[in-house]
Amino acid sequence: MKINEKIRLMRESKKFTQAEMAEKLNMSVSSYRKIETGQSKIDHHKLERCAALFDVELIELMSLGNGRVVLLNDDNNLAIAVTGSTAEIALELQKMHLSITYKDEIIAHKERLIDAQKREILSLKTIIALMTKRCGSLHPSTTDSGNAEPEEENNSA
Repeated sequence: MKINEKIRLMRESKKFTQAEMAEKLNMSVSSYRKIETGQSKIDHHKLERCAALFDVELIELMSLGNGRVVLLNDDNNLAIAVTGSTAEIALELQKMHLSITYKDEIIAHKERLIDAQKREILSLKTIIALMTKRCGSLHPSTTDSGNAEPEEENNSA
């Protein structure tokens, strides 16, 4: 894939218009359009500026190959630029879908575990409250005799 095609894909994935890119690169819209269509070459300085605008390293912008998927995170919004044949794109999308599905299953499992632990904590708090209430309602003389029997049982066992 040529650099001009990569620049167009990256611009589209960031949802920049050609006019916005031209302004950011301090050039006319028609000059920028010629870069994207391959009618004119982009100089190194503008190429570096594009890489910065797309939040990628210059080497990444220059080395994207066919069949690769580029994920760009811009303000927590996921943008995808895909290159390659239709079959390669379909395969990459299927892999991404499986990965997302797997992650969703892991999250759901973790949420179920957290809910179970919350219920267990609530049950333990209830048990503690009942035991505290029961121990507090016993008379001091009953508490002493209540403690003596389990110690005898423990010693005989």
